[in-house]
Amino acid sequence: MIENRHQTVYFLFFFLMIRRPPRSTLSSSSAASDVYKRQVSTQSTGGVWSVAMSEDWPDTVAGLVPSADPHELHGIAAQLNPDKGEGRLRRILNDAFRSLPPHEQASGNNTSLCFVLIMMSPAGSNVFDVLGHALRASHDAGVPPGVKCPGRSLITAAHGIWCELNGALEPNPDKAACWEHWQEMSELLDQGIILLFDRMGSIRTEDF
Repeated sequence: MIENRHQTVYFLFFFLMIRRPPRSTLSSSSAASDVYKRQVSTQSTGGVWSVAMSEDWPDTVAGLVPSADPHELHGIAAQLNPDKGEGRLRRILNDAFRSLPPHEQASGNNTSLCFVLIMMSPAGSNVFDVLGHALRASHDAGVPPGVKCPGRSLITAAHGIWCELNGALEPNPDKAACWEHWQEMSELLDQGIILLFDRMGSIRTEDF
């Protein structure tokens, strides 16, 4: 089982009580967002958005991880609502990854590893809660999450897609609180991704 082979994260986030931040004005679209515009069509009916791409996230992950079971990955995807919550975040992350330059999508690249580590997390993992809250805070602040970890370009691209899907925001009356929340969530996401990489390193060490 994926959960048994890829025990990672997830304990960092259980203690967090996340507040919803105030709103701010959205800044201009990033380059990643411009790429996404050419690849994604949005349908407003019923709040459903469709992706003009050939691969779902289980196919992308299976292409990067030879030992992954595609049927098991599709089974996880089938349990999730693709239009909200974790299912929507996985789709956004997949499309963000596929918008990146080929060298970052290559197996073994740090960005590729970051994508795999997040996507191989079990359904319901807290890493997706933190990612979602970080993207909301960044949308409110008008800038991508301030992460410095491997996979920064992936998170930046995901921010661009999130903003495209959710549209511009009303001006924020309390910019100081908005930026404070952005910083808190950026730091937490940064720590969480680093924890994923550390855990991967420890698993590799234990295997030898």
